[in-house]
This record gives sequence, structure tokens and C-alpha cells, in this order.
Amino acid sequence: MHKGKVFIGVSTLGICEQDTLAGVLAFQMACNSSEIKPIIGETVTVKGPKDNLYKVKLYCLNEIGWRNLLNINSQIKVFNDGFVSEDYIANHCEGLVCVIDCSTKLSKELIKGYSALFGDNLYYQFDPVEWSNPTKETEHLELMKDYISNYIDHIAPVIICDSYYLDSDESHVRKMLNTIGKVGFQNQSTDQHFKSISDIVNQCDELFKG
Repeated sequence: MHKGKVFIGVSTLGICEQDTLAGVLAFQMACNSSEIKPIIGETVTVKGPKDNLYKVKLYCLNEIGWRNLLNINSQIKVFNDGFVSEDYIANHCEGLVCVIDCSTKLSKELIKGYSALFGDNLYYQFDPVEWSNPTKETEHLELMKDYISNYIDHIAPVIICDSYYLDSDESHVRKMLNTIGKVGFQNQSTDQHFKSISDIVNQCDELFKG
């Protein structure tokens, strides 16, 4: 675990990799050795109506949630081609917190369905990340605007800044690792480092200024 992050007062840390739990064990061991409480999660690709794919983040509340997340992960990695069905999540939602990913376009039907499953354990991810690609940046801003204008009274926000590297000058590492792992990498950002609370507050202040 990076000692600098312990120094800035991090007491709880979460992992939520895309469609995999591969890093969970090493992450948990590193957290325990640094006296940091680990939160285990996974960003899962869900297949909805008309084969529409979207993302949600699932975090474990307890052992039941962990077992359900393992089952959901097996659907993604073993039984399906990189996705889990909405029906399967509906049958394996106990013990989990659901955060609808900021890349997912919201609808009343989507919120209603997930609210019925997760109740008060349902949130929407608010991430003030800046994208290098103008098209991706516009899309991201439009999704945030849509949430604030139409859905903020129906689903509570939670600020989660996705982090793929520790410091801002290490953004090239993510692209390098994705190339080595033969993982698609369409949208780049130099703004997905590990941010302090003050970093996040300042970024949100800039976003809403004026």
C-alpha cells in the first residue's frame, strides 16, 4: 500500500475493477497490512432490454454480499461473454450496495427496477473526471447534467472518483498496461489518479462555478 496515501489520512479504501475480482486478494492484504479498512466491489457489465449493455458498481456489505458478488462474477467470466443479466442480479442482490455507474444513461424504469431490489442501498456515481477526448468529455458532462436536471430527487448521488494510478503524471501507465493485457482503451484521461478530499472538492467547485 502506498505510504503517502496512508499519510493523508485514508482509513477506508475500495476496489471496484471492471468485470473482474482478480485484484481483490492482493488489495485486501495490502489494506490490512496498512490498517486500512478494505471495501470490496466490482464494476459489472449488465445486459438489459434489447441487449443493451450498461455498468453498475456492486459493493459487499457482508459475507452474503461477497458470495453473491462471486456468483455474479462467475456469470461474467464463465457462463456469459462478459456480462451478467438483470434477472441474475435481481436474484443475487442481498448484501450488496449498488451504485449506477456514471457512464450509464438513466431512465425512470432503470431507477425503479434497481430501487425495488436495493432500496436505500442504491446510489448514482458522481465523478467530476475530465476526459482528453472532446466527444467523451461532452458525453460525460451531458450525463451529469441529465442526472442533476431529472433524477437527483429519485436516486441519491455518491462521489466516486475512479482511480487507475496514484499520481497524475502516471496516466501513461494505464494505457501501457492495457496494451500489454490486450484490453481495449478508447478514451484517455490524465485525471484518474488517486485524489484527496481537497482535490475532489476543488474539482467540483470548478465544475459548478458560474
